[in-house]
Amino acid sequence: MTILLVILIIICIILCYALYAFVQRKKLVHYDDDPVFEDETVDATKSATQAATNPSAQAATNPSAQAATQSAAEAVSYIEDMKQLAFKMGDTVWQQYDILLATRGYGWDDIIEAADYLASADMDYIDSISTSSPTEETEELVHAYRQSKGSLKDLSLLAEEKGSLGLAGHSRKFDRSLKIVWYNQTRVLRIFSMFDDAALIREYVETMMQRAF
Repeated sequence: MTILLVILIIICIILCYALYAFVQRKKLVHYDDDPVFEDETVDATKSATQAATNPSAQAATNPSAQAATQSAAEAVSYIEDMKQLAFKMGDTVWQQYDILLATRGYGWDDIIEAADYLASADMDYIDSISTSSPTEETEELVHAYRQSKGSLKDLSLLAEEKGSLGLAGHSRKFDRSLKIVWYNQTRVLRIFSMFDDAALIREYVETMMQRAF
């Protein structure tokens, strides 16, 4: 009789444990299949990923991140490299700055647009507008430019692509003469000036690239 009672107790314990395990499993299945829980997990993961990979997302919720993002943007330069040399023309010493841009190369339409912007944004008076190619002589277009009411985009003589486009005039920023040459299908600019200040030229190019005159 005692043995039978012990066996019954053991069976009851086993049944109770099995029932408890079954109930817990049902709870786990319910939560795993809960779409709200899954959506919240996805949203939280997505937000964390955006915050890690998108500086703007960080800046929107974190003032320190916003300041860091702004500083990083200001630190980005349009200039990859710049070389300077001096040469004498008559009694005047000229400075030549060869600038390699950190952006994609200029196409012909890009050059015309950039020169047109600079002519209106910084030049008081245009002394020269010239084009050249390796197989052609330099062609001066300033008279045609003045007749076109000061618009390079409307200048029919620029319809045909050339190797380079040069713009020379009086810079309002420097209050001195300046010449800039764009080379077609390259990242190279060349600037001629009569003052020796690479930092100012760098600032000038950055301002031009940002269209911030």
